[in-house]
Amino acid sequence: MVLNTPHYNLSKIKYLNLSLKSSAGRNFQGKQTFFHKGGGSKLRHKVVDFYRILQAVPGIVRRIDYDPARTAAIALISYANEVLSYVLASHKLQIGQMIISRDMDSLESTYFLSEGCANPISTIPVGSFVHSLELKAGRGGQFMRAFNSAALILRHTPNYSILKLKSGEQRKFEPNCLATIGTPNRVLHKGRQDLVRKAGINRHFGRRPVVRGCAMNPVDHRHGGNTSSKIGSFTPWGKVAKGVRTATTTRSRLSRNAILKYRVRDYDQRISKLSKK
Repeated sequence: MVLNTPHYNLSKIKYLNLSLKSSAGRNFQGKQTFFHKGGGSKLRHKVVDFYRILQAVPGIVRRIDYDPARTAAIALISYANEVLSYVLASHKLQIGQMIISRDMDSLESTYFLSEGCANPISTIPVGSFVHSLELKAGRGGQFMRAFNSAALILRHTPNYSILKLKSGEQRKFEPNCLATIGTPNRVLHKGRQDLVRKAGINRHFGRRPVVRGCAMNPVDHRHGGNTSSKIGSFTPWGKVAKGVRTATTTRSRLSRNAILKYRVRDYDQRISKLSKK
């Protein structure tokens, strides 16, 4: 549904565009915790509504904006109660289109399944692609927020819904978790990737030069000070950097029990091919 909307001067929305202070990869103590980061152009933080707080309130898409802090495009929504907010823009979302969240009764039965509408997973039919998934009900969208990433709904059960993520992982979600229909838009991000490359353009993006650890002194890096390359790959804090699984093997991770099928890793796939020969 697309509505003929008049022109609104929405060029300056102060409470949705906040100043973002650059940390240059350092913590509150001034110690460097994230390498190769610093400088760059000034960025504005755009407040995105991942919770879809306004329930059963129709809104109209005013424009599609670019967010420098994420790869997906965002859409400016003006609701019927004169509230403005940003949401993640799906691929087929158009300017002038009306969207609504968590309202399956007031409108026709098929309208709440249109692009950009956010509803509980249990109400979305099997075979649909969704993004901005909630891990737990009320936490806001946490999964599938990057451009061109979406999860496929495989089946519904009385207690949970099973979705297949972009990585191939199959995971259980509570039926009342919120999900947005569609795939995140990547048109504006693709235009940034097609920029004419020049010397120093990475510095505008906030990326500092990368130096090999073995070329440093021992005080600066775990690999520094060695004259041979026989030492293994470690982080500057002495942890193994390659070959050790972290997220999927952490037993304290509460959401690990919801994974039905882990994603296929390149290393595992290579080993399985060798074992068949």
